[in-house]
Amino acid sequence: MSSFFPNMLREERIKVENFCSQTLPLYSDHQFRRTLCVPRNIFSVLLDVMKDDIKYTPHFGGRHPVQPEDKLAVFLKYIGSTDTLLDIGQLFNLTEYSVIKARRKVTEAILNRLLSTTIKWPTPQELNNVTNEFNNITAPNFPGIVGAMDGSHIAIATPLESPHSYFNRKKFHSVVLQAVCKPNLTFIDVCPGRMHDANILRRSELWNPEQLFDDADNDDPDNPRLQPVPNIIRPSNTNAMGQLKRIRITNNL
Repeated sequence: MSSFFPNMLREERIKVENFCSQTLPLYSDHQFRRTLCVPRNIFSVLLDVMKDDIKYTPHFGGRHPVQPEDKLAVFLKYIGSTDTLLDIGQLFNLTEYSVIKARRKVTEAILNRLLSTTIKWPTPQELNNVTNEFNNITAPNFPGIVGAMDGSHIAIATPLESPHSYFNRKKFHSVVLQAVCKPNLTFIDVCPGRMHDANILRRSELWNPEQLFDDADNDDPDNPRLQPVPNIIRPSNTNAMGQLKRIRITNNL
């Protein structure tokens, strides 16, 4: 009888027992990083910081709750690979719904516990150090750099509400991440959005420098941020001979 209804039979799910507690500790550091995309010591630090936020609720029977280390490993595997929910669930012996819950729980912990303390604008003294670090890796005639900024389109599934608002010029749906980083690639400011890059910038704190710089309203001509930067080359502007035109920047933006 079952041969007449092959699609109605429940498929046996592939299970990997105790992957996080028994298999993962046996991995070399290289294997660990390839699997979860972070070094083992970083995983331990993240777990120590967030374990109280992602710990399991009291158990009253039924399936055993997902341990904090499993939730973190599931989250890192999800964001660091193209594996499906089913693939990740099979690796950690979880249902797809449990993978979704673990992902949501760790995301909330990152937003509540880590975002404000990890991604933060430098203090005035730290800004001086950042500027010096940039001076060591850039041309000496371009001083006063406090961060490298760019935006990135992160592809998403077509939203049910206002899908056109997320459709970008590259012809796919996305959210936009505007980010600023230091020379060591550490983020110091992020701002998400769904509109054009320029509009995201205008809505971010970077558009109001008085919120970021103690001397933003200082019109002292000796202020380094007000000094002209001479002889900057603009690559996109060429003359008929194909040579780059030199322009003089009168305002250090």
